[in-house]
Amino acid sequence: MFAGMHEAASLVLGSSGAELLLSGETDRVVNIGGGLHHAI
Repeated sequence: MFAGMHEAASLVLGSSGAELLLSGETDRVVNIGGGLHHAI
């Protein structure tokens, strides 16, 4: 754990996939950073 950990993970993960799903622009997304918060 380190100062700014949440911000660092947020930069990698983001929320654009969820936004695309909710807007109906796509019906599938891939999150290659899933679980990264466990590794940090």
